[in-house]
Amino acid sequence: MKPGDHDPRQAETNIQPAIEPSETQRLERHEERLVADVSTAEAGRVRVQLRVVEEQEAIDVTLRHDELDLERRKADRPLEAGEQPVQVRGETTVVLVIEERLEARRVPYVVEEIHLRRRLVSEQRQVADTVRKERIEISTEGDIDVTQR
Repeated sequence: MKPGDHDPRQAETNIQPAIEPSETQRLERHEERLVADVSTAEAGRVRVQLRVVEEQEAIDVTLRHDELDLERRKADRPLEAGEQPVQVRGETTVVLVIEERLEARRVPYVVEEIHLRRRLVSEQRQVADTVRKERIEISTEGDIDVTQR
């Protein structure tokens, strides 16, 4: 140390003047810390190039396909109510081939209503004609007593 330089260690050991009882004094404690600064510098370079190379390669592939068995059956019937034109029955799909047919028929329609009510009617009439009637006459001969009931 040069003459006149101040020794920082001595500052830590200096005795401070006495503090009056009514005064508060603040003291700061200092320390040094190690701080590292990092800077970037180029250390070298990397060059990446893409090249296309052609190579032969073979792989095994399993392909699947459907084969259909087609059976045609003659039919001549009307489509039933609720029957679907395409139906699946297990592994079989049934497709109904449908055509429209013109059908002319007579359909009775009500165009008027007539309501009849029956009434019982009584009337008096006089009828005249010749009628025949049988009469029985009883006659007796002799002394026979006949009682009629």
